[in-house]
Amino acid sequence: MGCMRKFADRWTGRRGMQFIVRSDTAVAYMPTVGKFGDQFMQRDVLIERFFTSLISGDRVVSRAIVEETLTAGCSPQAALGRLFWPTNEHIQQLHRNDQISALAHNFATRLMRSLAEQLQPRLAQKPRNGKKVLMVCGNEQGEELGAQISADLLEANGYEMYFVGGGVANDELVGQVGEVKPDLLVIFGAIPETVPQTRLLIDRLHE
Repeated sequence: MGCMRKFADRWTGRRGMQFIVRSDTAVAYMPTVGKFGDQFMQRDVLIERFFTSLISGDRVVSRAIVEETLTAGCSPQAALGRLFWPTNEHIQQLHRNDQISALAHNFATRLMRSLAEQLQPRLAQKPRNGKKVLMVCGNEQGEELGAQISADLLEANGYEMYFVGGGVANDELVGQVGEVKPDLLVIFGAIPETVPQTRLLIDRLHE
């Protein structure tokens, strides 16, 4: 599977389990996706339209843009990787810099998550590869959305996914690792504020 692997840190844990921590600027195990249809070579224009409809909370137009993209020959995987992903990154950057209101951020993040969930059943599924992935993430809405998209794409690429989300205590995560015994633990959203807690989790898992 083609992947962009620009990780902040990577460790090998007990039983050979891999730890992957995504920095704020990295892409965590994002599969390579197909090309847009010829109509959508101007990807920035499409992203701008999608962004505008999302921050205004326009569900009808946002849904129509996604369907328009698929109709033009873009696969659901490509739509997630080349439309949803950069749009989410842009929205979260604006939010961190106080360049959009909390209202616009909530509109966009919640609407995009709803649309991503509607795409998940339409993803082409590869045969299972026998590998288990446990993924956790930060508490921010945007980080959880990015993690969810990554989890959906990994599952479509053959992995058995266990997506925890954010806000779970390290003790519970350690217990889940012992129960699931994943081949890969992905800690998505290791922004500076969460690094100490992330390090504590990794230390616990090394014990």
